Amino acid sequence: MKSFTFTNDIQGSMETYLALPITGYSEEALKALKNVHAALAPNTAASQSTQKVAVPEDQEAVEDLEIDGEAAEGNYFKKLKTEYQDRLVKGQIQLTGWTKTALDKALQALPKEQKRVVEEALKNDGVVSRAVVYELNKYDAERSLRGFTRPARGVMAKLQKAGDLPENAETLLERIDDPQLKHFQRAQGFRVPLETVVLYRD
Repeated sequence: MKSFTFTNDIQGSMETYLALPITGYSEEALKALKNVHAALAPNTAASQSTQKVAVPEDQEAVEDLEIDGEAAEGNYFKKLKTEYQDRLVKGQIQLTGWTKTALDKALQALPKEQKRVVEEALKNDGVVSRAVVYELNKYDAERSLRGFTRPARGVMAKLQKAGDLPENAETLLERIDDPQLKHFQRAQGFRVPLETVVLYRD
């Protein structure tokens, strides 16, 4: 949009249009130019008002998405826990090579933080929620769980190398994610193989 710049005094002063002198114009012509400029200039107050309204609305939408995401995550964890409980009752356990000896060695080798979580899952039908993980290890709310399963994978690799666990054994500690959620999601919790739950109970 073209811009207009005027001095305060019309009579006897220099007026500019796009930085060019326009002296010699009649007072009526200059007033007409000012009126055009005023009509074309954006309404700053209205624009600011619109922005103030738009920001909270956008923020509210984001908060709604976050709330919906948390609700979806909670529902999936409950569904998985129910499924695991049902499989344990019916004896629908997939055997991948875990033994009591291998499980005991794994628990002894795990760092304390991972060991607490694995033992809690073994006691609770194979799963443990994100909230319980934070409670067990006294984590701050800002603490990330990224890489939390890495030590357990390292322990498994050592057991497999020593011949105490087959290569195709189910992973000892896995994070729980909802496969239906396509966006980024935090770990909802962690799970252990159901065969290790049975071994732990015996």
